[in-house]
Amino acid sequence: MKKVIGNIRALLIHSPETNKKYFEDTYLSLTPNCFQNLNDLLEDLELVKKYLNYIKRSNKN
Repeated sequence: MKKVIGNIRALLIHSPETNKKYFEDTYLSLTPNCFQNLNDLLEDLELVKKYLNYIKRSNKN
């Protein structure tokens, strides 16, 4: 989980402070609520990845 949090922070490095604060307060703080939000975000990203891979495979056929 630390690696994921580090990667998200790296993506936000050039973002406005308001975006950084939002992600910090919503996903990256070490609270039970933020942990649940982060897990939900990761599940959503997994579904997007699966969908994009499906589309990519479908276009090759």
